[in-house]
Amino acid sequence: MIMRVVNALINLIWRLVSWRTRVPAATEERTRLFSVTNAAMSEREFWRENYKTAYELLGILNEKAEALMVYSGVTLAVLSVANIHESAEHAAILHGLITERCYSIVIAMFVLGSIFCSLIVVGIYWPFLHHAIPEPGRATFDAEWQLILKVLVVRQHCYQVAWLFSVLALLLLVPFVLAFGL
Repeated sequence: MIMRVVNALINLIWRLVSWRTRVPAATEERTRLFSVTNAAMSEREFWRENYKTAYELLGILNEKAEALMVYSGVTLAVLSVANIHESAEHAAILHGLITERCYSIVIAMFVLGSIFCSLIVVGIYWPFLHHAIPEPGRATFDAEWQLILKVLVVRQHCYQVAWLFSVLALLLLVPFVLAFGL
């Protein structure tokens, strides 16, 4: 039940983010540079190689986002261990302005933001499958290609935001450990 809610939420976010996304021409060119094509190939083989390359790039992003989620999980575990003691509510820095729990909640928000952005990258949904199996006699290679590139661009941006949140959490975690210890 929880996974259905998460998938529905991620699908909603995907629709909102990808609605106005434009694929830069450089992304298409870079993706095609990775594919092994030549002039002797038929149109179907040419597109198959391009799709294969795009899916390999999506797989790489998927693996990187999974590793980032593991790192984020370890960061959350460190925060939970740091807040397990009873005096965490009373420990404060900056003359009592910031308590240990409040500071760890701020770090946890960045980590959870990173995890959510990584879930968008790792999400198991393909909104372009209606183009993957076209009606008989109709080839829509270019339309599907543009949708795959759009997925690639959106997931790259989401991964970059997730990485940014993780770096910010790390930059906040270092002073947390120095000020409060573990």
